Amino acid sequence: MQQKKTIEQLIEEGGLTQWDSNYIFSKANDGHSILFVGDKQSAKIEYLNAFIEAVPPDTNAFGFQNGNGLYRDAIGNLSFHSLSRPATLVMADYEEFKKEEDAALIIIDEVRGATEANIVADAAITGLSVWSTVTCYNPGEALGRIAELGCERLGDDRFTAKNRLLECQFVIVSIKGSKVMGIEVTA
Repeated sequence: MQQKKTIEQLIEEGGLTQWDSNYIFSKANDGHSILFVGDKQSAKIEYLNAFIEAVPPDTNAFGFQNGNGLYRDAIGNLSFHSLSRPATLVMADYEEFKKEEDAALIIIDEVRGATEANIVADAAITGLSVWSTVTCYNPGEALGRIAELGCERLGDDRFTAKNRLLECQFVIVSIKGSKVMGIEVTA
């Protein structure tokens, strides 16, 4: 496994600025969800992992992953649940976590299908913060990509789903190569 990097290391390498980091965390502290977007999975996961490592250890977080790309020891007793199980089981785990009084953060390694898209959409609409990665070429495509993957919780068509997502609070961080190229904020 590749050595994980801290936010400080990403700043030293010129991947993002201190201002970028502070801005993303200020929005996250205000309840915004964070989506890291770009066409290279490894760079997006690298940023997601660095930001996970900076979350206070007492945060009540719940994680889902397709593979082993996320670090398991980042937040207190955080454990990651496999997305390769049947969708009904994954959604049941998510629904149980959502009931917890101090539920704060959902982490998903990559929005790849309907299950992940539905969790992102539902969490954002209900006010939970969700951090994830989405493969797309520019930040403007991110919410459309999630809607396209099948968000039945948002409406029957992609247009309605995307408009409902635009009403939620997202910070969309665009990564090209291994560098932050832009940050967009919705709502």
